[in-house]
Amino acid sequence: TGMSNNMDAVFTGFSAQTSANMVQDIIDDKFDKRRQGKKDGLEFLVHGPPIGKITTIFVDDMNMPKREVYGAQAPIELLRQWMDHQGWYDRKVRKFKYTTDIVFAGAMGPPGGGKQPVTNRFLRHFNFLSFSDMSDDTLSLLFSTILNRFLNVKGFPPEIQQISESLVMASITTYQECK
Repeated sequence: TGMSNNMDAVFTGFSAQTSANMVQDIIDDKFDKRRQGKKDGLEFLVHGPPIGKITTIFVDDMNMPKREVYGAQAPIELLRQWMDHQGWYDRKVRKFKYTTDIVFAGAMGPPGGGKQPVTNRFLRHFNFLSFSDMSDDTLSLLFSTILNRFLNVKGFPPEIQQISESLVMASITTYQECK
């Protein structure tokens, strides 16, 4: 919702088990073949969303793939190949496949807890938006406002509305302990 008629979105998430072949298949399966051609004696394919449309591919947990022995993360290297060359080799027909009219966006947390550091060669292709941790007072104000509004709009009885502050504080305490 909120996107114009000429925009589509593809959502995918990475895990420690995500492979480059899985990522390539997910992306390739979303697009149509547009044409093929020959340049410098090499045949190539061009595919993408329907003509006139642009697709945003959103990758959640982008830094989750496990590192190989030499430190590379194959799914990330595949995406970097697209960003550097606008495509990759089709594994079935063994021709370079350009993918046009797509944009990548991603989300990832700081390294640790299964999340891996990502190379600058990959990160250089992105613009960053980052959020710092919020204080407990800020979290309390934010979630109390949301919860109180919800309880009032839905018409919960006063006994339930009165425990909203305790519920928010217990949730924040649990969050801080887990973090």
